[in-house]
Parts: sequence; structure tokens; C-alpha cells
Amino acid sequence: MLKEVTKNQDLCKLIYYNEDSPLDEIDIANPNTLLLTSLFPYPFNPKATIEDCVQLRIWIPEAKFKNRVIENIDILFDIVMFKDLFLIYIDGDPKLRAYEIMAEITNIFNDKSIETIGMLHFDGFMHITVNDKFDCFRLPAKMMNLS
Repeated sequence: MLKEVTKNQDLCKLIYYNEDSPLDEIDIANPNTLLLTSLFPYPFNPKATIEDCVQLRIWIPEAKFKNRVIENIDILFDIVMFKDLFLIYIDGDPKLRAYEIMAEITNIFNDKSIETIGMLHFDGFMHITVNDKFDCFRLPAKMMNLS
């Protein structure tokens, strides 16, 4: 799934650039450099982060097996963000970075069949306070059965 994320320049810019207008920044030449620095396949950062940053953590908290087939897979997209990076501007209009990131994620994955991933369905999101500097926006998805 992280590879699909790196194919979307707008999403990568929203995560990588801390500027007020991240989409106005130059394209990221090699988005794969975000892997394991800003994009993680697990629910934590292996190094404690105190810097201003945005991270996307994609992980599977639960799945069930039925007749040797994985079914009922829940996937969490956690957007962990320094609070001062919340407000951004797109084409001069104020926007909320976390919501723009969630919109890009749902545009990539929602109700679309992606080879090797399957089809994901999103129903909403939740806000989680991490500490006095970081917030998390959790975007849960349900993966349709894989066979």
C-alpha cells in the first residue's frame, strides 16, 4: 500500500513539505525516500519524533482467517501531524492538511480494486490526541475479502 501512496505526488507533498503551501513545492524526485522516514507500515515511529513533521502510518490491527483465506481485514491509515502544520493554503484558499491528506488517500483507494491490494472501503475518520505537540487522524478502512 505504501507503494501506491508514493505514486501520488500531491499526497507525498502534503506529507513531506512543512510549508504553508505544500502543493506549490517542486515534485519529489524520488518519493520512495519517504518510506520509513515519513511513511511507515506499522503504528509507531521507531525513533521518537520531536521535530515538526507529518507521518502516514498504514497498518493492519486485525484480520481473520476462514478456510485458509484472509477475510475481514481492517486497515488503519494514521496521519500523525505536528499541530502547527495543520493549516495550509491551496490556490490561496485556507485548507486543513489532515483533511486534504485523507481526501487524497480515499481518492487512491476507496472502492477501487488495486492489484495485489484488493478493494478498500472507508466510512469515516476519528481524531486522536497524541500529546501537546502532535495529533493523529485515523482513517479506518475495511478490505474486501481476498481469495
